[in-house]
Amino acid sequence: MQKYRKNILPILSLRCALFISLVFTAHIPPLHAQMQQSSGNPSKTPRYYSAPYWEGFKLKHADKCEEALKKLVPLARQGHGFEDAQLAAGLCMLRLAGLTSSSPTKKEKQELIKNVNFRKGFDWILRAANAGHFRAQASLVSLYADNLAPSYSAIDATQDQLNQDQLKQMHDTHVKGAMWAHLYLTNPLRLQIGAPIIDEAKIKKLENNMIKNNWLLGKELARNWIPVYNKQ
Repeated sequence: MQKYRKNILPILSLRCALFISLVFTAHIPPLHAQMQQSSGNPSKTPRYYSAPYWEGFKLKHADKCEEALKKLVPLARQGHGFEDAQLAAGLCMLRLAGLTSSSPTKKEKQELIKNVNFRKGFDWILRAANAGHFRAQASLVSLYADNLAPSYSAIDATQDQLNQDQLKQMHDTHVKGAMWAHLYLTNPLRLQIGAPIIDEAKIKKLENNMIKNNWLLGKELARNWIPVYNKQ
């Protein structure tokens, strides 16, 4: 009799647990029904594209850079993880400074590099590139190829504040350009997702603008480069 009780009790317990679970789950709608209930009438466009995060990007693509910067700069200031916003903000500032798709004259280049918006925009792009953002690195390659990279990236400094010793310690702009070209070409994320090279002509132009030794020095800098993540 005791042996029978030992055998029947586990079976009864299992049946009771199964019955309770069936009663409980009967009142829970399936997953797709929950999703429909929470979203009401779901639209064809995913909700995340209409989230506040994207407002600045939409304004930028609509060529409304002044409005876009009001949305993009607060995002860019949040630092690592917001490199897309940093790049977008930087490109908008370059556009407001007067940079267009057409090649500027030598005089226009000099004026652009002195422009405060241009320097700030370059700095935002540089931050994103330093964090390993390959599209930001491509933008720097383009700027270096067109000789539009400021020789001194600190925004608040003036030429009078820079003495000759500081100028001598700065890297050759060609070497820096070569470094960014090599970093872009070997960027792990770009290679991982199979993103095509954005502008091979700019890279070739950059290489042709310098002596071979500078190109190799840039490659060496790229080999020893480590990413830098700005907290804000």
